[in-house]
Amino acid sequence: MRARNLLPALVILCVGYTATHAITTLSAQGSEKAALKNALKELENAIVLMTGGAMPLPPPQRVPGIPESLFWFQVQTDQWIPRTADEGRGLRQSIERMTRAVRSTRDRQAQVALLGIIQDDLAAKVESCRREGLATRRRVSVVTKRDGVLEMRGFEVLYLEKFLENDPSATPQQFRGFSSPAVDDLVPGRYVFWAKEPGRTGRSGARKDGRVSIDSPGDPIEVLTP
Repeated sequence: MRARNLLPALVILCVGYTATHAITTLSAQGSEKAALKNALKELENAIVLMTGGAMPLPPPQRVPGIPESLFWFQVQTDQWIPRTADEGRGLRQSIERMTRAVRSTRDRQAQVALLGIIQDDLAAKVESCRREGLATRRRVSVVTKRDGVLEMRGFEVLYLEKFLENDPSATPQQFRGFSSPAVDDLVPGRYVFWAKEPGRTGRSGARKDGRVSIDSPGDPIEVLTP
């Protein structure tokens, strides 16, 4: 009799746990999805405003245009079911920084150059996300060399997304650990990398462009020490 009386309570407990788990999962799924959809729309609006109602394709056309890439991301985001609360956050934050770069660029020549960079950056993101999902990151290794020959250790390795390179207010990000090599996992796109002596007043080396995507060579990126 006692076991029979416990059965309804166990059923209620299990149902309650399942409902709570479903709500938690649903909440995790919705957190970055809505934010990414909004970020993509904001980027599209910013580019349309910059170009006066159109999104021209800067020559030469080496990669898919900006409208095609944005449309692909919008479709994929609608179908996307994130597995965790922060999945896709890196992509969303990159898109938001891209929008700020578009809104802050006023010179016409600089705008045309920026559109070309964004076009290639979005294409690199599409290439990788098409195969590995919207949360994909790529492992990047950077070696620091003196005079391009002798590998040196103990340098900070910094990077910026290429579309932020001319923004004096942009804050560089630092690889985990010191060189060499310095290794980190980056959202696909176009970047500039450079070495810096440790410390607030340390000198910086020359910057080097790099394209991070699933189709990029797996070789380490080489940057020069100061």
